[in-house]
Amino acid sequence: MSDSVLVIHGAPAYRYGLVLGLKELGFDACEGETAEAAEQAEWDVCLLHTPTPDTSLLTRVRQSGQGLVIALVDSLTVGNCRDVIGAGAHGVALQDADFDDIAEALRLARWGETRVPVSLLRTLVDASPAAPSGLTLSQSETDVLRQLASGRPIADMAATLGYSERQMYRLARGIYFKLGAGNRSEAIATAARWRLLDDSS
Repeated sequence: MSDSVLVIHGAPAYRYGLVLGLKELGFDACEGETAEAAEQAEWDVCLLHTPTPDTSLLTRVRQSGQGLVIALVDSLTVGNCRDVIGAGAHGVALQDADFDDIAEALRLARWGETRVPVSLLRTLVDASPAAPSGLTLSQSETDVLRQLASGRPIADMAATLGYSERQMYRLARGIYFKLGAGNRSEAIATAARWRLLDDSS
């Protein structure tokens, strides 16, 4: 993994630990405490602690225009996700998540995607209209869609189903296309709205 990752967090021990964990996973990681670090360092992805409800640091880091910004939030709530995405974050991750989950958030951001729990998506859906009559998903596509919604990494899905990662991404994109979605998050939100993720669907 060649991406340069900058970790900005007010807690030195957290920053240090996350940087060490990311380096063990193959990322080129460094740390900083304030927005000045984002302005002084070169980075491809910034993992930025964004305490609720203040998104001013996120806005400032985004203005540097260097790369992708993933907000590290204290809890995954509708309000937190709405606020950080509205402020320009390219992704959201729970700051207490393990290293593999945070690394997956970095990988997904590179594909223009993010992972959001289905329970959170359901609260975002006000109405549940029926899916268009012309929409047809095979049972295997529905199974893949449910795995995507669960947040399962593409690499794990590919290994389990016997595909290469590239083939798995191609299959996922085919599902996105059928749903009229541009990425994983939009596909899951659409599937939740049309109740395609329900056990009875």
